[in-house]
Formats: sequence, structure tokens, C-alpha cells
Amino acid sequence: MSEATGNNGFRQRWQAAATETMSHFELARMGGGMSSSLSQVFMSGYQVAMRQVFDLPSKQWAAFCVSEGADGHPAVEFVDDGVIAGVKTWVAAADLTQVFVVKVGRGVGAKLIPLDREAKGLRIKLKPAKDFLPDLSIGELHLDRVSPGEALGIERSALKRFPLAEAGGIFVAFLAMLEAQGVEQASAVLERFGPEVFEPSDPGSLRAMIEETRQTVMIDSLISPLVANWSNDRRLLDMYQSLLERS
Repeated sequence: MSEATGNNGFRQRWQAAATETMSHFELARMGGGMSSSLSQVFMSGYQVAMRQVFDLPSKQWAAFCVSEGADGHPAVEFVDDGVIAGVKTWVAAADLTQVFVVKVGRGVGAKLIPLDREAKGLRIKLKPAKDFLPDLSIGELHLDRVSPGEALGIERSALKRFPLAEAGGIFVAFLAMLEAQGVEQASAVLERFGPEVFEPSDPGSLRAMIEETRQTVMIDSLISPLVANWSNDRRLLDMYQSLLERS
């Protein structure tokens, strides 16, 4: 797959089209409209969630790095003279991410430290591709005495909304991908629920949009000819529906 049509080319087109004045709904719809796989749908929705929760001002692609402790890797923590060391074990779109928002520590004392990809002592180790979202790179973030910048002032209540922000961004992007291919049902759902799905205080519109999507759009005979690897990758949407049901 060439750079122009691969995920790096997708990121470049996304960054060229995104503007600071776009609402979260417009940003998710834009990214979904240029997506050609559910991996790119995920990336579109994920970037919207990063901006909604962390209020990121730039077009740089970012990832929220939380998972740690797997495979015997040490947790990320402050050591010695205040530098950061340890491993985050799950980083989405690790080959494309430019800024890593790293959670250091646990509980009320945890800090959210943004780190640039080029930071000294920062290394990305990509994991083997899997059948699920095979073109989405997943990696580990290895930190070897990395000097931290200023921590982000994000409240814990905002962090708890991150999964809902992801779900909203991903479902809007999914519908927008189908809308771009002429699926009228997808366009109708987007027009009906629109930006209300990004209202953080009330997930009711998001729940309603997901239910309507499953009833009228997520029909295998309709989607399979349009979306590669649909039988495996549809789990992405099922996962976020289940998450919302538990919240």
C-alpha cells in the first residue's frame, strides 16, 4: 500500500482538512467521510475524543497512554530527579502519533504529561498486526529517563468521559464513511442526531444514535460489500456499544 493511500496519507489528508473552528461533530464527520476502513474510522473518532477531552489546539495526532504492567514491563513513574521511566503497553496508531499524553502514577496524584514523539529517551515498539483492525498499528511506548514537560490540568471527571467521547466520534465517523458511499440510512441518522451526541453531560443522544445505527444501518448484507474485513472489524462498534451500556 502506497503512502498516498495508506494510513500516513490518510493522516496527512485529515490534517490538511481539519480546522480549529470545526465542531467535534464536524471533525468526526469529516474524518469519517475520507475513511476507507474501520481502522481509519477508529483513528478519526479517536482524534476527536483526544480534542474533546484534552482540548488539544494543534493538528498533531495524539494518543492517550494509560495501559501498563503487561508482559512484565514496569509501570511508568517519576524516578530520581523527576524524569520519567517505564512502559505503556497499548498505544493506538503508534506509527503515526506525534504527541503522547502519558498518565504517570495512579489515583488523585496522577499526572498527565504530553510528550513529543522526538523526545530524547522515547521509543516506540510496534506490535504484530492482528486479524482485528489489521491496518491499525498498535505499539508500546518505552520511556528511558524522559524529561517531562508541564502537566495538563485535566480534571478526573473529564477523563472518565473519554470512552463516551471515543464512542461518539467513532460512530459518527462510521456513519460518515457510509454516507460518503451513498448509504442514505447513514446520512439520515447523522442528520437526525447530529452534534448532540457530543454533549458530555447527557449520553442519551449517543445511546439513541447507536441504537438507530444498529437497527437501520448495521445490516451485514448492506455493509459487507462496502467495508473490507467487516465480519471481523465490526467488533469495534460492538465493543463501544457494550461499553456505553455498562456506563
